[in-house]
Amino acid sequence: MNKAQTNKLISNELIVKESQIDPVSLALVPKFSKGITRLEEINTEIGAIGIQQEKDLRGITIDKDKKLSSMIGRIIEVGGAVHSYAHDAGNSTLMSRVAYKTSTLKRMSQPEILVVAGVILQEALLIPAETLLEEGISAEDLTILGNMIEDFSELKSAPKEAVIDRSESTEKLRVLFKEANSIIKNSLDKLAPQYKRKAPEFYRRYKIARGVGAQSKNTLPTPEPVTEPEPVR
Repeated sequence: MNKAQTNKLISNELIVKESQIDPVSLALVPKFSKGITRLEEINTEIGAIGIQQEKDLRGITIDKDKKLSSMIGRIIEVGGAVHSYAHDAGNSTLMSRVAYKTSTLKRMSQPEILVVAGVILQEALLIPAETLLEEGISAEDLTILGNMIEDFSELKSAPKEAVIDRSESTEKLRVLFKEANSIIKNSLDKLAPQYKRKAPEFYRRYKIARGVGAQSKNTLPTPEPVTEPEPVR
């Protein structure tokens, strides 16, 4: 959910909470009570969808970070071996192409790290396998780095794909928020004035809860004065 939706959900939950504090008064207007019940159901469903969305994206991010960290480690290992080989060969150009520190890589963007990994792998593949093995890097090590580059390239687009996959959830949220808004504006707000006479304190609490949502403020607004009903003569 976006920030506006999150704030709206908090507001709607407050309306339900304040209304359910006094079930006796709530029951005085049956349709108002039914509206609160439905609003609570909608809030629960919206909350569940929002939590699942966050879990999905968080899981992708964690997996992505782990794979990026592993790939940086492999880049340092292979790059170090190529650098050692280049030093003994007196190839300063090659040394400069593969001279990277872990701290430097961690400051790079993900696309930049992929480029560096690709360059180091390419240079390593140009070195005879038996020579590179002397530096501690086997053909299998290069295959692993190549697979890491390929896997991470696919994973890099995962958040975008996740957003696309969430389109169904996004539509569900839109429909649910629309229904909640309709219940509040077209039913609860229209029926609430009855409580001004029947249950003044209940009415006051509803107006405060409703006002918080309408004004989107952290402080409670001052509700309109509520007069006690005149005694029946």
